[in-house]
Amino acid sequence: MSNIRLKTIGVADRSEFCGPTKEIDMNLSVWTAHAAECYGLEPTEPARQLRGTGDPVVRVAAVQGDFVLKGVEASGREGFLHLNEEELERQGNWAAAMAREGLPVMERIRGRDGRYFAFLRDGRRRWLTTAERFAPGTEFVCRDARDIARIGELAGRLHTASLRSGIRFGHGTSWSLFGSRATQELGDYDENADSFDAAERALAQGGCPEALRVLVRTSYETLRAEAEEAWPTLPQAAVQGDLCPYNLTRGANGEIAGVFDLNIAGDEVLVGELAALMAYYAAYRPDGIVADGAMIAFYRAYSAVRPLNPEERQVLETLLRIVAPFRFDRVARGRSGIQANGTEAAVRFAEETIELLERNYGFLFEEPTAAQERPLFER
Repeated sequence: MSNIRLKTIGVADRSEFCGPTKEIDMNLSVWTAHAAECYGLEPTEPARQLRGTGDPVVRVAAVQGDFVLKGVEASGREGFLHLNEEELERQGNWAAAMAREGLPVMERIRGRDGRYFAFLRDGRRRWLTTAERFAPGTEFVCRDARDIARIGELAGRLHTASLRSGIRFGHGTSWSLFGSRATQELGDYDENADSFDAAERALAQGGCPEALRVLVRTSYETLRAEAEEAWPTLPQAAVQGDLCPYNLTRGANGEIAGVFDLNIAGDEVLVGELAALMAYYAAYRPDGIVADGAMIAFYRAYSAVRPLNPEERQVLETLLRIVAPFRFDRVARGRSGIQANGTEAAVRFAEETIELLERNYGFLFEEPTAAQERPLFER
């Protein structure tokens, strides 16, 4: 997940990665009129602003139901240049295909001209807008292993349906590996490599012995080369790109009732997104669950829907060894510790990183009866 794109979720400092976020100056009456004129809605009250910074997001209550209108700058913005007219049309088609499969992706509505987007001028700014149904239910908070499993199952179903749809976006996601790193755009951006570079700088500046730094680099580069060699042969499809709780809603029976936000959707090697999501939920697991337990819950639910082929299973372990040590938030915490405590902290961070690079994830593939014997919960 790209650091320039991430929402603030209370983790370690991102100042090395993130640019400033500007407040939005919006004329809500213009957005209310736009909902009627361009999308054929019949508003029953003025639009309500849902976000105070970043791109505009408003809620429109209408005779036809509740909707969310979103805007992206028509002139483009660094990191989001893919969000043009063609991309928004592809997103609308992908969301419709997922909804036809019975998946809870929020469908977009077409404008009066038949397209999944429209143009709006609000003051001096010109926006590309989309309109989608407001996600039912309440905010999704990941409470336990069952919730992790719900999301894992949903990921498997989305991947399966997307493979079947044949729809492609034509660029990567913010999880993607092996981008050119020439720009901050999806497909070029490589958060994993950027995080590794940041970790390497922190270790050097903290006085970590060269032998340890060389071992970190050699292990990482060897694993990256293994994954890159396998990459072209692995199943790939269009994905939502940010399947995290802040983009989900919960239904009355605990189910996932809504999936929204396609701003960083793209094409992804499916086992690549699987590894990134497993590392994410291990890092942001609910209280009382150990990291291995979070990974088991996610993987078991995912693979029950979409079993991995032998090549994917083999590369999954390699990917977890690459991704887990160099999540941007872990690197940011390590950097802060090194700045505060010097060489001792640098050595400790390097040794912990080497352990993660050499980690054996074979427990993921144990039979369920054996896997259940592993501790999912803290004692």
